[in-house]
Amino acid sequence: MDWLSAADYAISNGVPLWCDDVLLAQVARSEGAKVFNTIDVLNHRLATGALAPELADSALAALIVTRHVDLGFRAGPLTLALGQDAWKPTGAALAISRPAAWGDPERVVTFVMTALRQVAASDAEAVRGWVEAASLGLGRIGGDVTAISTNVAIFLQALIKEAWLGPSQMPFVVLGIRAALAGQDGVGDPLEEAIAGHYAWAARQSSHELAATTLIWLFAQCEERDRATVARVILRAR
Repeated sequence: MDWLSAADYAISNGVPLWCDDVLLAQVARSEGAKVFNTIDVLNHRLATGALAPELADSALAALIVTRHVDLGFRAGPLTLALGQDAWKPTGAALAISRPAAWGDPERVVTFVMTALRQVAASDAEAVRGWVEAASLGLGRIGGDVTAISTNVAIFLQALIKEAWLGPSQMPFVVLGIRAALAGQDGVGDPLEEAIAGHYAWAARQSSHELAATTLIWLFAQCEERDRATVARVILRAR
């Protein structure tokens, strides 16, 4: 029996429908069917003691790897999924790109930073993918265009402070952010806000000269427009 036939049967006969297709589940519920999914089954068995927590985490990790969305943020299963995906921005990255994962933004950002530290030295495209996934998630919880830009700017400021980030990775960080915001009408480029925020912080920590030198070095391999943004921030701050 295919999904549509199963949904029709559940609606017509008043029986529950086991369905992991989000859209089909919404349709079935709108027609009065009671719908549950694999996550509900796992949660029920876990709550009743019929499933050990480590087995539940393994099952959830398998769902994450196969790109089952809207699982929320569960560090255990997400970390297991990362290992299975060799830290690539695939199933776990899709999970954190969804609004449901961002109930505790600090935990999610910590998770993303952990993944980035694993791939930064060997896989610039993976850096781009993780940054894009996190920026997508931050954008989707942002609400209005100003909040979206600010969320991503704060994330970029946190990235700039990371020890692994250098001139060879920065172009891929910028690409990831711009890819995430490309479909967001009216959202401004958060790059200048992030650079200005970092410059002000770094100048307080050390000196204007060191802050300027560090940013110029960090963006040396980026596009001309991004290097110009760095120069503009530095000149305005003097």
